[in-house]
Amino acid sequence: PRGPARGQKRPGVIPLALLAAFLPCVSQDDLSVHFAPTGERRALEAAIGRELRGASRTIDVALFHFTSERLARALDERARAGVQVRILLDAVQSSPDFVRRLRAGGTEVRLVTPRWSEGARFHHKFAVLDGKIVATGSYNWTVMGDIANHEDVVIVRREPVARVYQETFERLWQDKELSQP
Repeated sequence: PRGPARGQKRPGVIPLALLAAFLPCVSQDDLSVHFAPTGERRALEAAIGRELRGASRTIDVALFHFTSERLARALDERARAGVQVRILLDAVQSSPDFVRRLRAGGTEVRLVTPRWSEGARFHHKFAVLDGKIVATGSYNWTVMGDIANHEDVVIVRREPVARVYQETFERLWQDKELSQP
């Protein structure tokens, strides 16, 4: 089948509606928006890196594609500082060498294989930091995504929004049929 059975809720539909309900209420301190391409400035990478380096307890990341060495180093630094760092990556898109590199830096990595349809992808692009901050958007954590692609990153500093993303991450992380170490 292509999706959930008739009458069943699609995962993520309610969280997106909840996110939309919160966004009109945010101040500039609660929200920052970044666009690419940024060329050699790599502004999306820098914005996410700043947020990662500010995390003190947990970093949970769900990504389709991740190859940015700068962001991997930021995760390594936080893991060495005692922050729990977990990443869910698309099983087909992820590089085995990069996964080994992340694990060597102290990050827990699980590979996700969607089960609803052959060829389906784990296409999320979000991070939840300390259960308070969400970084999301179209940006895969790659250098090309920042330098040349047309991408966006939205950073939301609102606990109710972060809670929705955190619950989604936990559900995906705990689903042993979906994500494997």
